[in-house]
Amino acid sequence: RGAQHGRGRERELGRWNHALIHGQLGDQARMAETFEMLLKEFPESAAKAKANYWIGKTEFEKKNYKKAAPHLSEARKLDKEQYFERSSLALMFCLYNLEDVDAMEKEIEFYKKNGGKAATPSDVIRWLGQKSYERGDYEHAEKFLPELVLRKEAVSGDYLLLARSRAKLGKLKDSVGSFDN
Repeated sequence: RGAQHGRGRERELGRWNHALIHGQLGDQARMAETFEMLLKEFPESAAKAKANYWIGKTEFEKKNYKKAAPHLSEARKLDKEQYFERSSLALMFCLYNLEDVDAMEKEIEFYKKNGGKAATPSDVIRWLGQKSYERGDYEHAEKFLPELVLRKEAVSGDYLLLARSRAKLGKLKDSVGSFDN
């Protein structure tokens, strides 16, 4: 039993190193594939966070956002210090491309609440404001669009959408200011 356990550990390290070698050679696809094999054979591997991150990043680059998102989320959960920032921003773009408004709102809140350092990407905020407005959720549109105004990244369409949202909410005085801009 002990010898079998030792061989298992050696095999786990071998898979881990094999994946890293593929990464060093610039073969992200084979690196991710090897990390997937590692996780399948050794679900509690010490390389679990790293494996999930690289699988997620590789799938993200292939525009397979549906597969990338859970791996990026898992990497972030397993090693916040190493993967929180990188995984969170990629995860936002996954949700944006999957057009998942509800999950995006939760992701932005989670990111801000947990000390995210970067500003939420403007395209994501703009999209979220537009989708909220289209759904008739004017409160959420008004919640997100002012961030673009404060960062001086708002375009005329953003001001118009913000003004319309405020008008629908009965905030006519605020709405006039947005229309003026």
